Amino acid sequence: MSKNPNILRLFIRYLVGESSEKEKRQIEHWLKNDKKNIQLMQTLEELLHESRLHPTFWDEDELWNKFASKAGIALTQAEPPVKVKPSFKVDILQWFFGINHMPSQYFFRLALVALLMIGGTMGMAMYFKMLQEKRELAYQTTYQEYFTQKGERSTLHLCDGTSIHLNSATKIRFPMAFAKDKREIFLDGEAFFEVAHNETSPFIVHTADANIRVLGTIFNVTSYSEDNKTQVVVSEGQVAFGGVKQPNEVLLHRNQLSHMVNGGSPSSAEVVRTEKYLAWKSSNNSHASLMWSLKFLIQVC
Repeated sequence: MSKNPNILRLFIRYLVGESSEKEKRQIEHWLKNDKKNIQLMQTLEELLHESRLHPTFWDEDELWNKFASKAGIALTQAEPPVKVKPSFKVDILQWFFGINHMPSQYFFRLALVALLMIGGTMGMAMYFKMLQEKRELAYQTTYQEYFTQKGERSTLHLCDGTSIHLNSATKIRFPMAFAKDKREIFLDGEAFFEVAHNETSPFIVHTADANIRVLGTIFNVTSYSEDNKTQVVVSEGQVAFGGVKQPNEVLLHRNQLSHMVNGGSPSSAEVVRTEKYLAWKSSNNSHASLMWSLKFLIQVC
């Protein structure tokens, strides 16, 4: 029997009851093969009892020499020591995924499954939210355009509740989906707006030279690009009317009008009879064979 620390540790773990089932079977098989082996094990047990040594605080050389001397073993050339790698990671993995039928294992596995399910659900939600945001961005940068021919009028109904009446030879352009913080329309011609109220998303009408900003009101805008003039008449509520190049704005209220020429500053508000400027909405035009014949329902959300 040669000096081997691993064998010594194996025997001592068996004696103190810390060996694994596999190690127990190996040692018990070794003990059954020879009565001398039983005597050796008894000798080691007596030595440990006499020395009162704890298995983690022994001097291997000293303990082995005492054991060999008491058992009458002739020591052979010592074998090189074998480094025992820490088994912490192995023990942790075995506890996580082994079959020990421990309550803590069941709770851990249930928690792990719950975390995986929650993580998967959150991941899918984030993925679909990202797809939705990309789709909304694509809609916000993709514009649709409607126009009327000469002698033709039409009405657009937007899904936010806004209605837009287009006069003859008018072109209007807006995104397939409004942004969350603003609703923008681009106008060339004349249109009557009945804007649904939304304080968090102002409604903005852009013309070649002007910007008309409202939260919710009724007003008329006339801005044909060939005329180089923009005119705003308010029927209800209030409207902020300003130029693209000029920082000045005029705040218009009910039955007030302002105009702008060649991109200059808007004129001061003046009180007018709005019926005069809105007569085109109900007038009969003998040359308009398709007058009010077009009706569009536009879903812009």
